[in-house]
Formats: sequence, C-alpha cells, structure tokens
Amino acid sequence: MMEPLHNTKIRAAIIIAVFLPVFVVVNLWFEKKYDSYLMDFAAYWQAGHMTLFGQNIYNNQEWVAERSLLGTAPYSETFQYPLAFAMLLAPLSLLTLDQAFMLWRFIGEFAILTSLLILFTFFPKRSMFFELLAIITAFLFPPTFLVLRGGQLAPVLLLFIALSIYFFSREKWLYGGLIVSLMLLKPSLGVPFLALTSIWLFSKKQWLALAGIAFGALLLYGVGALYNSHWVLEYLSIGKYTFDKYNGWQITLWSLAGVFFKSTAWQIAAGIVGVCVVLLIAGTFLIGKNTIESNPFRVAVIFLPVTLLIAPYAWNYEQALLVIPVVYILMTLSSVYGDAKSALFSLSVISLSFIMILVSNSHGWGNDAWCILVTVFVWFFHLAQPRLRAGIDA
Repeated sequence: MMEPLHNTKIRAAIIIAVFLPVFVVVNLWFEKKYDSYLMDFAAYWQAGHMTLFGQNIYNNQEWVAERSLLGTAPYSETFQYPLAFAMLLAPLSLLTLDQAFMLWRFIGEFAILTSLLILFTFFPKRSMFFELLAIITAFLFPPTFLVLRGGQLAPVLLLFIALSIYFFSREKWLYGGLIVSLMLLKPSLGVPFLALTSIWLFSKKQWLALAGIAFGALLLYGVGALYNSHWVLEYLSIGKYTFDKYNGWQITLWSLAGVFFKSTAWQIAAGIVGVCVVLLIAGTFLIGKNTIESNPFRVAVIFLPVTLLIAPYAWNYEQALLVIPVVYILMTLSSVYGDAKSALFSLSVISLSFIMILVSNSHGWGNDAWCILVTVFVWFFHLAQPRLRAGIDA
C-alpha cells in the first residue's frame, strides 16, 4: 500500500482541508481590520449593481452619483474593466457589500491555492516541505496580501494562466486558448500577455489555441455588446485617461520613464526603448539553438514579468501574478540544489518586495514605481542561471 504522505492526491486534499478554515479566519480578520467600502472591490460591486439597474458604468456622472449614494470606492471615477466583467459581477451585487467581499476574497484565496496545486503537477518529485514552502511563499508574498486586502482581479487571472499552462502542456490547445483569452478581463495586462502568447503559438503553428483565443475574445466582446454596443469605445477613452493620470506611479517601464524624464516626448522615447530591449531579451531566451521554446510553463514564466514591465499600466498588487515564475524558480532550485536553496530564494523575494513597497510608499501613497525592481529581480534570477533555464528536470 502506498504511504499517504507520498500520495500527491491525498496530500492535495489535506492541503485544501487545512487551508479552507484558515481562509475563513483570515477573511474574518480582513473584514474587521479594513473597511470594505474603501477597497477596490467596492468598485466591482458598484459596477455589478449599476449593471443590474441598466446604468452606464463608463459614464462619469452616473458613476459618481451612484458612488455617493452607495458610499462605495470613493477614489474611483468610473469602472476600469470590460463590460463583460461587470455583468459577471452582477450576481454578487445582490449581496451586501460586506457579504460579497467576503465571498470574493474567498474565491481569490481558493484560486491562488488551486493555481499552486495545478503547478505542483509539473514537479512530481516534490517533498511535502516544498509544498508548504511554495504555499507559504505565495501567500506571504506582499503583493498577494495587497490583492486580497483590496479584492482586485489578479488571483483569478493567476488561475486562468495556471489552467492554460496545464492544458497547453497536455496539448489540449483549444481549451488552453479559451481559458487564457479570459485574461482580457484585465486588458492592460491581458492584451500584452495574449499578444506575446499568440506570437509563440503562431510560431508553433498551434491554430486551435489561436482559434480558442479569438473565440474567447469575441465572446467577451459579445457579452458586453448585448448590454451596450459602444462599450469598447467608451472603455478605451477611460484607459487613456488612467494611463495619463497615473504615469510615473506604477510598476511598468512607461511609468519608470516618467520618473526620470519630465518631457512627454522623452518619456515616450525612453518607454519605447525599454520595451524593445525587454522584448529582445525575451526573444533571445525563447530561442535556444534556433528552436522556439516548447515548454508552456517556462514560456509563461518568461512572459509574465515581461507583461508587467511593458503593460500600459499596472499596480504593485498585480505582481501577485509573479507567483507563477516564483514557484517555477522554487521548483528548479529544489530540483537542482535542494529545498534549502528554495527557502533562501523565498525569503529573498518576499523581503525585497516588502522593502520596495516601503520605499515606494515613502514617495507618497500609491507611488508604486520602484516596485518594478521586484519584477526585474524575479525575471533575471530565472534568465541568468543556465541550470534553472534548463527546466525542473535539469
């Protein structure tokens, strides 16, 4: 008989059984500690509420009026996501904001845990210590705390990416394409990530995956168009306003250019140069011995930091997506050097992220620009070590 400790399915069940009550306790603490009406999720809830009542979530006057009436998300000026997302949120708005936030945060925590369990399947020789280390790293990673506190979308996006990696690795290309297309629920990250992924899929001639992405994108557009046929144009105008308003504050190359250059022309030029350099580096490491990288997991590990760097805008809590490359690095370190080196990397990335958040906040609340160093650190830590680049089984 197989020892339960070595049965990965039993271990996964134990992990879920242990962490579900932990999530409940943590959520109760969050609810007491932070005012739900001041968090970003309040804007999600308001968008769902307004959609139910036939209001225009992209109309500033309607949004502010409803915000004042409900007392929600005082810093928001309009909804900054696709209309399909607001429609998906509508059922949550039938609950009170506190109840909806509790449920949404639980969904986010479970999405992160499920993502980790999916990624663990790529490392069958893992120890129980490694599993606990990876889970603790993911949940103690400061962006994870921030995203759970605020209730943003990143944990769900993390699950979409993990599922797409799983399906692509098993050559279920259509399913993987459909799942990864849901990244468009957050276009500022979804568009660059899907553009990079589509180029890779095109190079591999995976037409079913590309068809899945195209169908998923059309479906998201169509769902919103049933409610408002002009929603894309309205959304794009909001995206430009957001980019201009927060330029120089975020964790992207464009914002970093805004820190060093006050001239708009120089900012744009520096941003373009930075993006080109990053894409060139990514392309170089995707092509080894003139062969395009075939490991979907490693491709995602390369593309996720690139996405955060070249995105038009992204906040430090969206670095929660770095959980995937961080876990990959933990796997490769454990495989090549042992669990102790993995633990050392875990401590390093958590500490660096915490320090960068303190540094950024010292320049004013919401000024996340210096947190870009966390993305750069994770990306280059992976790329700079040949034995890690070779993969988990190196």
